[in-house]
Amino acid sequence: IAAWKLTGNVDKIVTMLSDGDEGVRQAAEKALAKSGVSKEQMFNAYIAALSSAHMPARINAVKKLGDLGDKRAIEKLLKMLNDVYKDAEGSLAKLGVSKEQMVNAYLTALSSAYIPAKINAIKKLGGLGDQRAIEPLIRLLKDKYLYKITEEALAKLEASKEQMLNGYLAVLSVPSGWWNFYYNAIEKLGDLGDKRAIEPLIGLLKDERYYKAAEKALLRLEASKEQIINGYIAALPFGGIKFYKDVMGEWKDNKKIVKGRLESLGASPEQMVDGYIAALSAKDDYIREDAVKRLGASGDKRAIDPLKELLKNWSSHLSAEEALIKLGVKREEIFEFYIKDLSSGDPHLVKHAIERLGDYSGNERAIKELFGLLENIKFRVFVEDALTKLGADRERMFKAFITDLSPGGDPKFIIHAIQNLGNFSGNERLSAIEALLGLKDERYSRDAEIALVRLGERMVTGQT
Repeated sequence: IAAWKLTGNVDKIVTMLSDGDEGVRQAAEKALAKSGVSKEQMFNAYIAALSSAHMPARINAVKKLGDLGDKRAIEKLLKMLNDVYKDAEGSLAKLGVSKEQMVNAYLTALSSAYIPAKINAIKKLGGLGDQRAIEPLIRLLKDKYLYKITEEALAKLEASKEQMLNGYLAVLSVPSGWWNFYYNAIEKLGDLGDKRAIEPLIGLLKDERYYKAAEKALLRLEASKEQIINGYIAALPFGGIKFYKDVMGEWKDNKKIVKGRLESLGASPEQMVDGYIAALSAKDDYIREDAVKRLGASGDKRAIDPLKELLKNWSSHLSAEEALIKLGVKREEIFEFYIKDLSSGDPHLVKHAIERLGDYSGNERAIKELFGLLENIKFRVFVEDALTKLGADRERMFKAFITDLSPGGDPKFIIHAIQNLGNFSGNERLSAIEALLGLKDERYSRDAEIALVRLGERMVTGQT
């Protein structure tokens, strides 16, 4: 700076006003003062320093512009409310800025990335009393960090009940894991007393984090118990075990030990059944199993069709069958349901139906239907297992397994055939031994050996 002063290089000295070091800036200011630079030059120098990367340099420029008293700085200083707002406010006051200008600048500062400047703008807008700020502030009720001070500012501005209602309803449209932020909106909607909030709050009964708060708000809004009960019923497929027990109650040894929210709200027996039917769609196995058990004990025939659908679920079909029988459905009717699924075209349903039909020991209809599927490669293994359980024609089954041993066949079918041939006795036993000893593929030697042992053939060391 000293060297530039000697050479009269004012432009270089001016750049030092943007330096982050206070000593450097002070030296530059003294050098410029002694160099006889004009007020206009200093004004332009400080305007340029507003863009410094160093906050201390920006603060210094803001203060000096206020001291210079040139109103041309107002526009630039208003923008600094996004940044070094305290010093900008002080300088703007010196320059006689209008309320209109300050309101507009603070409205712009609401979009600042600098949170302290944003907070300051919210507070100042509340104090300025200009109702144009209400709608921009309403939008900030969705900001999980700023909603509290925003509420305070809106209260000062006397925002209408309608405006606050719309603001809080907008909050509910924002997915959030921030409990206080969401809880606050729920609580305030209950306080506002506007029944238009009922439907959105009913939707929150599906959320395990907020359903208790939502119920309280709904009761304050005088929502009918019918509405709340139906809301909970609609929510049951989406909740976990804790939610399910809280809503439907808890049982132990077929005795209810804890009353649920539905009963506390006065739900009828029919509505309780509706709740259990809804719970059949839950992802959790415990919930489905408990709901099935309760429906079986309910005696309500409306549960029959939903329980029949659950027969397609591999983890719940046994309890569903038991519940259906308790409800008066004959085993033959359940059997027909599985027969129907054989032609559904859905591989999962067909496989499940095959397995379930295998439990109908000696049923000629099941045997006939399953024999019709023996040629289907996708299901052959499952059909053979089911037919074995059903006690189907052994000679026909034996021939099917021998056919599966053909060289070049599907390894999965070959292994399955080997394992099943080990179960034969009587006239088929010797033929099975002969077929197994005839296998030349080493991939199957271990399975064949196990099957031969089961057939009673004593293995001789070294013999294939």
